[in-house]
Amino acid sequence: MCTAEAPLRAYRGMLGLVASERVTITIPGDLVEQVRARSASGGVSGWIATAVAHELEHEHLGELVEELDAELGLPDPAMMAEFEALMDQVETAQGTRRHRAS
Repeated sequence: MCTAEAPLRAYRGMLGLVASERVTITIPGDLVEQVRARSASGGVSGWIATAVAHELEHEHLGELVEELDAELGLPDPAMMAEFEALMDQVETAQGTRRHRAS
């Protein structure tokens, strides 16, 4: 099955429990301002660690989907069309919009 290492999921609010290493990064100033505005309780480092863990998990899920596609084949187009129609009905009922893969 999936050989990629799953990222640690314990970063949010738990940096003290995970071995940490100091690094220096350079990011655009407007991003720094937005991170500072959103990171009051956990601090900038905690917020960035959580964001990195989230991105690693996202990449891991992408690798898993690729492996499943290779193992099982791509989903049946008719089944996907039925799924899309059902999700459209759910979105209409909830008044929401979802991200659609291209």
